[in-house]
Amino acid sequence: MFIKKSLILFFSFFLFTCNDTPVDSNDNEIPNSNVSYSKHIQPIFNSKCIICHSESPQGTSLKLTNYSNLITKPGIVRPNEPLSSVLYQRISGMSYPRMPLNQDTLTAKQIQGIKTWISEGARNN
Repeated sequence: MFIKKSLILFFSFFLFTCNDTPVDSNDNEIPNSNVSYSKHIQPIFNSKCIICHSESPQGTSLKLTNYSNLITKPGIVRPNEPLSSVLYQRISGMSYPRMPLNQDTLTAKQIQGIKTWISEGARNN
């Protein structure tokens, strides 16, 4: 009887405390300043951009899987100059085609967060 009650208690605890809901980058708070590449920007890329901009052979030439891939392509990100950065131009609709091409577009909050990150020097933080 003790074992049965223990198992019920264990599984009840497991069911009510386990959260395996996938993280949606739309839910991530992006601050108005001190935007972190690792905390705020890369999660956006992971959920919205990696489908096309990955290391896979089918991916485009721009790989958004890590900071160095992004920053070493000339003109993609120009630290302190978001309006001159191809990344910002594409996600904001300033240039064609607007990214991402699929239906899962970036929110205004995400676009502003990327703009702020670039304005703050596009640091690897």
